[in-house]
Amino acid sequence: MNQFVPEVTDADVERIIERDYPRDKHTEIRDLVRGVEVREKPRVMLACLKNGKGDFEKLKGELTNASGWYRESILEAEYPNYRKKMFRIDRLPPEEQERIVEADKAQYLKWLVTEPLPDYVLQNRGHWDELAKSYAASAARHWAEPSPSWGIWGIPESEVGMIPADIAGKDVIELGCGTAYVAAWLARAGARVTGIDNSEAQLATARRMQIEHGLDFPLVHGNAETVPCPDASFHFAVSEYGACLWADPYKWVPEVARILRPGGRLHFLTNGYVHTLCAPELETESATDRLRRPAFGLHRLEWPDDTGVEFHLTHGSWIRLFRENGFQIHELLELRPPEGATTRFPYVTAEWARQWPSEEVWKVRKR
Repeated sequence: MNQFVPEVTDADVERIIERDYPRDKHTEIRDLVRGVEVREKPRVMLACLKNGKGDFEKLKGELTNASGWYRESILEAEYPNYRKKMFRIDRLPPEEQERIVEADKAQYLKWLVTEPLPDYVLQNRGHWDELAKSYAASAARHWAEPSPSWGIWGIPESEVGMIPADIAGKDVIELGCGTAYVAAWLARAGARVTGIDNSEAQLATARRMQIEHGLDFPLVHGNAETVPCPDASFHFAVSEYGACLWADPYKWVPEVARILRPGGRLHFLTNGYVHTLCAPELETESATDRLRRPAFGLHRLEWPDDTGVEFHLTHGSWIRLFRENGFQIHELLELRPPEGATTRFPYVTAEWARQWPSEEVWKVRKR
């Protein structure tokens, strides 16, 4: 099995320090790097920087261990997919081995050349790292559900049809997977699943759930606008209040078009367009029958009582965006909760959502 070996230099090390780490720590990081003596130093230093994930304290631990355990640093940074299967890699079919090599190469090169993260990506990362503990209980409930239910009203899969009937054996990615319960549902249905999320804290919950439920699939810490996977990697992409809400659609939709195979499908569930126009400025208040913001120019939204950055489009803007990126629209579902439905979220009431759609599902297919 011929692994990819990156060709990197000291200049790459300096660039990544500048790109990924706090400015007030740059001098200290350079001093630490100078103090490390190891073979293939630029390669090992980049592995430490990648594994540190922008956290100075974590990076110090990586650099401290680099002299004695540098091969483990390289494995984690350059070969994460191989690392998970290294003890049984020789038993895998050659085409599966090749897929692992290409996936590892793609994720590393994507990280190496990526531009600095946009402000909203960093803002949402901090937002969800902070909220992660409060979502642990709901993660446990969702992972334990015998069949999928969707959105804030828990509408059953039989009414929504988010998961294609032929999903078994397909390559699937969940975009903005959070605690990865949707990915778990797909894995149980027989799909080969990958989850990607902007929050390492959310992924930590997902990994605990994997152990508890005996499921194993890749979980990637990253931004769904720049997925570290080769072109045409997946048959199906899905998002429930994930990247479809927290990433810029003018970036993540073209990225999904890149990673989907011809005929591949994208299904996502997000806030209803009408609800977005009627939602008050404070998320702790419920929508009324009054329009609160203009439809024209709808895109990035921030709330005074919330640290996250959301993205919303009009239906016309979604349609144009799908067509520009080679998607055909299969269906738009405007979800209505059943009578007596409840939700823990204060921004909409069942009475409102029974009259106007608080959630919508888009289903599109790549030509």
